[in-house]
Amino acid sequence: MYRKSINFLFWGLCLLLGITACNSPLKVAKKSYNRAEYQKAIGQLKELLNTGEDKAEINGLIAESYRRSNRMKEAEAYYKAALDANSNND
Repeated sequence: MYRKSINFLFWGLCLLLGITACNSPLKVAKKSYNRAEYQKAIGQLKELLNTGEDKAEINGLIAESYRRSNRMKEAEAYYKAALDANSNND
């Protein structure tokens, strides 16, 4: 009985960790972007800039979020950063 309980807890924990890993911060930010929640997406994406995520993609999404919310002046710097990050990856 004790062994079954431990086995159940182990597999339950593995399942829970697997489900949580599917919602990476970048995926959460992309969901906000796709729902047209641009201000929310901008905040989430800016938090990801100092992580190991793809800076070109993140800056591009921030730029598009600003553009789609009619803030072209703010978008400009992030478009440039996206292009710079992309050229550094080549």
